[in-house]
Amino acid sequence: MTLEAYHTPKVQRALAATRRALGFVTLSLSLLVVWLLAAWQKALYSEITYFVTPVGTHAAFREPPRQHGVPHAFEIENFTALFLENAFAHNEYTYEEHLGRALAVMDTPSGQYLQSKFHEEDILAVYAQYNGLSQVELERVEIAAHAYPFLVTAYYTIQMRFIGLEEGKAVPGGVQFVLQSTARSRENPYGLLVTDFRFVPYEKPAQQPPG
Repeated sequence: MTLEAYHTPKVQRALAATRRALGFVTLSLSLLVVWLLAAWQKALYSEITYFVTPVGTHAAFREPPRQHGVPHAFEIENFTALFLENAFAHNEYTYEEHLGRALAVMDTPSGQYLQSKFHEEDILAVYAQYNGLSQVELERVEIAAHAYPFLVTAYYTIQMRFIGLEEGKAVPGGVQFVLQSTARSRENPYGLLVTDFRFVPYEKPAQQPPG
C-alpha cells in the first residue's frame, strides 16, 4: 500500500466531516435569521411599544386594528360639539354663516329638516326683533359604537339671551342622528356626515350612586 492510498480515506472522511459541519452551521444560521425576522415582525406589530425618555423607559399599548375611515369616539364627540355649536349658537348676524357650516356636514334630507324647524319658529325674525343671541352647552354624547355607521344621541341646553333683559331662557333638548364617514374637505375636516337627523326628548343623566 502506498502512502497516497493510505491517506486518501482519511482525507475523504475529513472532507465529509467538514461538509457536515458546514451544513450544520449553515442550517443553524438560517434558522437563527428566520427566528430574528419573526421576532422583529412580532415586536413591530406588538400590542406594546416601548419608548425611551430621559426619565426612563415606558410602555405604550398599540390600539387594535381599526376599519379604514372609522373615527375614534373622541373624534365623534368633538365633531358633535362643533356641529351643535354651528347649528344652534348664533344671532341675527351669524345665523346664515353658522347654519351653513352645519348644513355642510349634513345630507340633504337632514339639512332640509333642520331648516324647516328653524323656519317654523321663525328664529331669524326673533333674533332681529329682540336682539336675540343663542348659546349652546353640550351636556353629553351617547354613541352606539357596536355597529357602523354610528348612532349618536346628544343632549344639550340652549341659552336664549336678549339684549336689555337680565335673565335669558334655558331650553334643554336632544338630537339623534346616524354618523358615517365621507370625504374630508375644508368645509368638513372631520370627514363625517350627519344622516337621519331628528330631535328627541331631553333626558336627564342617570343619577350616580353615592361613592
